[in-house]
Amino acid sequence: FSSRRRHTRYWRDWSSDVCSSDLFQWQDKVLHLIAYFSYGITIGIAIHSHQSFSLSKKVMIILMLGMIYALSDEFHQSFVPGRTSEIGDILADWIGITISAIIYRRILITPESK
Repeated sequence: FSSRRRHTRYWRDWSSDVCSSDLFQWQDKVLHLIAYFSYGITIGIAIHSHQSFSLSKKVMIILMLGMIYALSDEFHQSFVPGRTSEIGDILADWIGITISAIIYRRILITPESK
């Protein structure tokens, strides 16, 4: 039991050091962009096999789900002590989702379909 407590304390101290130190300016926004880019790609992979959706509809689903999640995440953060909700985070989320949707669309458009 004491080993678990030590491990938990070590993890808490390590994670707070890593998460609280800024390596560069705008680090928070870059991390938001990367996270939501990954989320958008994950949505694209999840809906890719649905033949009933057109490519345009799939791109819209990526954008809509990504933005709904980003808005709900920032809304939720406004109620968490020690956290803030920022428009800049929503903008970074939107950019990440949009880049993922653009890449998803570019990959799936073949020269024959243009």
